[in-house]
Amino acid sequence: MNLAINTPITLPNNKELQLEYVGNWIWRSVASLIDTKDFNAAPRWIAERLNIRFSEVIEALEGLERLGIISRTKTGYKKLLKYVYFSDRDLDPKAVLSDHVLISTQIMGRLNPLNPKNGCFYRTGFVATNQDVAKKYFLKMEAVMKDFLMESANCSADTVYAFTLSGVDIIEQPILQGAKNENT
Repeated sequence: MNLAINTPITLPNNKELQLEYVGNWIWRSVASLIDTKDFNAAPRWIAERLNIRFSEVIEALEGLERLGIISRTKTGYKKLLKYVYFSDRDLDPKAVLSDHVLISTQIMGRLNPLNPKNGCFYRTGFVATNQDVAKKYFLKMEAVMKDFLMESANCSADTVYAFTLSGVDIIEQPILQGAKNENT
């Protein structure tokens, strides 16, 4: 799995730790929070800022450090990787989908459409299309996510956004082990 792109740093080859990063919104949020201009390395500040437990912050900082994404400094932490983006193409599709659903659910739980100060963005859509057009736009969406990451890495960050994209052919029957189709 390639967690780092456009960087001379080689990450440790610890697939278990990398999978923990991929499937853990807290680790990913803490890594991104380090890039904000008002970042404070005190675990209590991080916990309050992300509304998570102190122990979750410690676990995230230790995991990110073992992964080589951050390192300790005299004043706290610094991010060693400018860009952290991963391709899930070499992972077990069931594990990737499970992590995606989990993180998507956690992100959706943080949406607050009643607070206009929060920069929430959410869209759903259903469209009749064909496989070629769908694949074309899925690739474009992935490219937009990478562009957003790259441009954000070069700006003066003041917050952390989480985002998730999913697309599913609802006409095709899902292939789930042990699942039964109730329509048959």
